[in-house]
Amino acid sequence: MPSDLGNVVSLDSGYYHTCSLNNLGKVNCWGDNSIAGQVDVPSDLSDVTKLHSGIHNNCAETTFGAVCWGKNDYGQSSIWYDLVDYDVGDDHVCGFNKDKVMCFGKEHNEPELLNVPSGVSGPKAIGVGRFHSCVWADTGMHCWGREGEHLIFPADLTDVTEIDASTSHTCAIDNGAVVCWGSNTNGVLNVPTNILQPHKLNTGTNHNCVLDGETTARCWGANYRNQSSDRYNLTNPVGVAAGGSFPYPHSEDDGHSCVADDYGVDCWGSSSNGVLSIPFGLTNVVDLHAGWRATCALEANGEVTCWGDSINENIVDTLNIGNVTKIEGYNGGICAENRRKLSCSGLGGALLINR
Repeated sequence: MPSDLGNVVSLDSGYYHTCSLNNLGKVNCWGDNSIAGQVDVPSDLSDVTKLHSGIHNNCAETTFGAVCWGKNDYGQSSIWYDLVDYDVGDDHVCGFNKDKVMCFGKEHNEPELLNVPSGVSGPKAIGVGRFHSCVWADTGMHCWGREGEHLIFPADLTDVTEIDASTSHTCAIDNGAVVCWGSNTNGVLNVPTNILQPHKLNTGTNHNCVLDGETTARCWGANYRNQSSDRYNLTNPVGVAAGGSFPYPHSEDDGHSCVADDYGVDCWGSSSNGVLSIPFGLTNVVDLHAGWRATCALEANGEVTCWGDSINENIVDTLNIGNVTKIEGYNGGICAENRRKLSCSGLGGALLINR
């Protein structure tokens, strides 16, 4: 540890390094520097007001703006201003503020994933799938990514409030009705006609689920393991999630769904991969994620609990960043948001600044 830290006012740390901020606005970092230069504080960094450390990177807020350094192979040194909402794909994460859409992630396999269309203005809702993204904006629906029928959205959309996307299809709530487009494998586009009050829409690889009113969860699509059966008589449900196979919709051995209400979390479908083994004591759950061999629940106290064969200690540590307000994911790639950062397992993250 350096001897000239001065009057330290805050500390933050990553996996193998620590950074300090003193009362003069100076940053010092020490520890392992072999990953990506995370200890190499920029020589011109000054007037720092806040300091944030990620796993192998750091970001500092200054009176002149924000600066990040260290590892950035997935865009984890990204700076996102005034985030409204976000969603997660297999290799990328996209979010938006009132002015624009922002994305980070891997580029080497699908570089078009990060190429947000230039005509998007006034974004309102976003959905991110395995290799594509869609956003509803003042300028209508915009979809981009790997070419395919999942990019061909209905022309008559007029008032979209929610979007969610999966491997090869996308669904949205438009004018109070669920509409889906893309590949109809396993009947994922065959939305039941009697869904009256849809909200909290969630798409899985093989099936989809949505809350209907205040007492019901409706699901449709593949039903090999009863994962698309409905749930009734719920009490104040807050979320529903559709998990399934990875990466292609062909497996009859998995697929599960979960719902959270005042009585806790209920999961059904395939019992393989530990996804139905709900930990004891989950209470006040406010958000859910279900993927391939993975399920996560966010409690009102900001803690994230995950279970399933894909879950390990590293994922749990990455998500529990304190006072988490939302979780999103695609299969085993999961992100957690709090007021200061977005932290994602296997995908990096972003510094969040509200101006």
